[in-house]
Amino acid sequence: MLWYLLGIFFFLCGCNQPQTAPIANSRMVLSEAIQYGEETPVNIIAKQAKEIDTLKKSEETLSFQLSQSTLSEKEAREQLAQTQNQLAQIKEKYRSTLEELHRLKEAWKNQEENIQKLTIDKLKLEQSFIQLKIQQLQKAPKEEE
Repeated sequence: MLWYLLGIFFFLCGCNQPQTAPIANSRMVLSEAIQYGEETPVNIIAKQAKEIDTLKKSEETLSFQLSQSTLSEKEAREQLAQTQNQLAQIKEKYRSTLEELHRLKEAWKNQEENIQKLTIDKLKLEQSFIQLKIQQLQKAPKEEE
């Protein structure tokens, strides 16, 4: 009876250990693979070592790519800042050029107005001069008579 109770006890203990079930399952699969000559423990360890090396190389590659991307992003940000500064300078030059153009247009307009005034004054002076000449000519024959 004691052996019977111990058997039930060990059976129940084996069923209530879910954390050992996957280990036992993988051991069973491994033992079957070894039994049929498909895999050997050395081959399995070698494959796992190659897989670990591959993962390490992938990690190094990704780490390098990340650092390169970070550097590229930094350079792009610096280039953007320079471009924005250049754009601000161009805008300032454009604004100052427009102001200068406006100032020159006003000066040209004032010059045109001055030229028109001077032309009118010249015409008035010429008209006055002609009238004086006419008056002189009209007085001159009277004096001769």
